[in-house]
Amino acid sequence: MAKIDLKTNLGVDIDEIELTDEYGTEWIKVEYSYECPNSNYLEGWDDTDTIDTVYIGPKYLYFYANKEDGSFERVYREHELQAADLEPDPETSLIKFDCETDPLAAEVLSDYHNNFMDADEYEHEVGMKIIESPEGYENFDYPYPIHPDELYCDQRSYWNFDEKKIVLVKMVNEDWIGKATPWAEIRIERDILLRNTDSLYMTFKAMDPEGEKTLELEKYRQLLRDMPQAFEGTDIPLIFIDSMYPKTKLIEYDITSYDDYNPNEDPNND
Repeated sequence: MAKIDLKTNLGVDIDEIELTDEYGTEWIKVEYSYECPNSNYLEGWDDTDTIDTVYIGPKYLYFYANKEDGSFERVYREHELQAADLEPDPETSLIKFDCETDPLAAEVLSDYHNNFMDADEYEHEVGMKIIESPEGYENFDYPYPIHPDELYCDQRSYWNFDEKKIVLVKMVNEDWIGKATPWAEIRIERDILLRNTDSLYMTFKAMDPEGEKTLELEKYRQLLRDMPQAFEGTDIPLIFIDSMYPKTKLIEYDITSYDDYNPNEDPNND
């Protein structure tokens, strides 16, 4: 289990941040740690990194929790709660949540924290994780460390009345990526991509059989044909494979005919 210090990489001096918002809400600054999956995007919880970071936001949040299942739909700041002027509901209880007791939950539930990140001069660099594909295919990459907002679902989290705490519900890959595309549909998409390049390839081959563009497109088309076999036997979860189709610079820049391609206009051309 690695330990990553993220609070030193916030792009600002956290001691200089004003602890309030435009409504004069009382803010707090709380350093805390959370566990972050080290592989498989949102689902690699068998191996985690400890992320040190900081919550900077309202001291108190408010929500109405359903007395039966603890669910809640919206989180308020104090002035918003007052402005809403909601009628009492016998099926819910108003919870005043002290964010200092659980800054991770506050980070997930609050839409109002870390507003210093909105400044034009704010710069914040994070690392990247890569789920590596077979050679020739696109990798799946994502920012790392993963922010708590992405790790946990605020709308499925709930209030535990017995323990008087928020229970955070973890996201899964499907929540952000969508359902895994079955191999049958991947093959159909692969065949469409092949058909869409038939005419362009035949034109390239007729005009310059051994030319760079011809060979580039030939390689791309062969990778498409080989895609099922290339991924067979790998441990890459199916949900990522739909993001790993091969790419070619001849298509990325809307190249639709032989004469359209100008390598001098290709920003990837060395």
